[in-house]
Order: sequence, then C-alpha cells, then structure tokens
Amino acid sequence: MITIITKGLTACQITGHAGYAPKGTDIVCAAVSALYGGLVTSLNAHSDCLADVDETEEGYILTISYPDSASNLLMKAFITSVSAVADDYPKHIKVITS
Repeated sequence: MITIITKGLTACQITGHAGYAPKGTDIVCAAVSALYGGLVTSLNAHSDCLADVDETEEGYILTISYPDSASNLLMKAFITSVSAVADDYPKHIKVITS
C-alpha cells in the first residue's frame, strides 16, 4: 500500500508500493508518481517557495519552506487528486492529512 502523509500544506511523505499490478504496469503507482512529479514541477515553475525534495529508500519527502499562495493551491490540488485515487483504490493507497 502507498501511504501519503501531509503536514498542512508544507510537507508530504510518500512511502510504500501500491501492489495493484506487477512493477511497470501498476496504474495506481503510475497515478501517484505522475501527480507527485507534477506537483514538484509546478512548484518550481509557478511558486516562489523553496521546495526541498528528498528521495529515501522508503519513498519521497517534500518540504516546502516559505510557502506562498501558489504553493498552497498546488498542495491543495495534489491532496485532492491523490485522495480521489485513494477513493477509487482504497486497498492500495491511503492519504493521511494533518
């Protein structure tokens, strides 16, 4: 199961594997990867925040320093989107917001 934990609109941790299908064909994993990649790319292109992206053995950690209205909107959109995926595939992805 993929677990996504957000801390307000300034941090996000993604860990685990969806396990929906074999590696390379897992649409749940692909959806989360695309949404996260889009978030990071959009933060760098449209926000003046400082987005720190760390890749660990367990997954990814995103920390946003100096958030602005653009980064807040982008994080809200990311949370909404991954939550929609979680609604459709509840056995494979969990979103925890705080």
